[in-house]
Amino acid sequence: MSYPEDQDHERLRVLIIDDESAVTSLLTRILRAMDVTVVRDGASAIEALAGGRWDAVICDLALPDTSGPTLYHRATDAQRERFLFITGGAMTADAQRFLDLCAAPVLYKPFDASAIRRAVAAVTQKSRA
Repeated sequence: MSYPEDQDHERLRVLIIDDESAVTSLLTRILRAMDVTVVRDGASAIEALAGGRWDAVICDLALPDTSGPTLYHRATDAQRERFLFITGGAMTADAQRFLDLCAAPVLYKPFDASAIRRAVAAVTQKSRA
């Protein structure tokens, strides 16, 4: 599988939704060949989802003012195909049920660069098929 940054087309647009600076900095470095936008709260995420076309949306499962599942349900059908979730592992029963029913991939922190690139490649290839 080729990674998105290796492909000969316009730079992929990736939205990262996470309130942890260390996580967003790491993801931004890993995805540096892409056009990355970072938002840190639910209101900014809703605005970004409403106002942009994203090739991939990397969303933390738990945010201080909302949840990944809430943002997923607010997204359009086309955007939902582009979601992938990240989590520290500990989650509520509702969050686990959501992940069990949701088709979006999940990465558990700590993650490595190759896992992130593979997940973004899978999401973007699926959404372009």
